[in-house]
Amino acid sequence: LKIVSGKPLSNDEINSYFSQSIVVWNAYRRSMQSGVLPKAFMFGTPVLISSNNRSEFFENNKTGIEISLTYQKSEIYEAIYRIQSDFQKFSNLAREKFLSNFYYKA
Repeated sequence: LKIVSGKPLSNDEINSYFSQSIVVWNAYRRSMQSGVLPKAFMFGTPVLISSNNRSEFFENNKTGIEISLTYQKSEIYEAIYRIQSDFQKFSNLAREKFLSNFYYKA
């Protein structure tokens, strides 16, 4: 886990973090506009998403894992472990989702 704070990140830094990540946290209680999901999928990075922040582009147990709003440590740990254990499958499906829904040629 790496937490970066105190300064705005450049696009290169943001892209670097997305591309190096096993999973991206998108488990906001509410997200009206966010590029986190398409950006994560662009890099083939699965997401953790909260149950009330789902979108039509997210597929539970395929492009990431949905967690409850209680944010239980054990649930988060289990979700990350599952993604890490089958990372290539999650990553491929996330990248496919990007290409079919967010890529400009789609």
